[in-house]
Amino acid sequence: MNEIGCAVLKNIDDINISRYESYIKFVNEAIEYKNKMAILSKKEEKMHKYNQNKIMTKISAKKRVTSRKLSRQSIERIMQEEEEQ
Repeated sequence: MNEIGCAVLKNIDDINISRYESYIKFVNEAIEYKNKMAILSKKEEKMHKYNQNKIMTKISAKKRVTSRKLSRQSIERIMQEEEEQ
């Protein structure tokens, strides 16, 4: 491993070589798993939803109108930021 200040590399002579190889294998598998999960966990928005056994077309997130509550909250946040300045 190429980590700065790595205690494993400082004590490499005291560590059994098979344990070190197992550690390297474990770290590489963990990195591969993390990368795989990052790719697989990307959520796609579906175009239809099912409600009471009926297929309904969903409005895309880009075309949805923000709720009045969310709009009011964002306006209040802007006003608070202006007051703080």
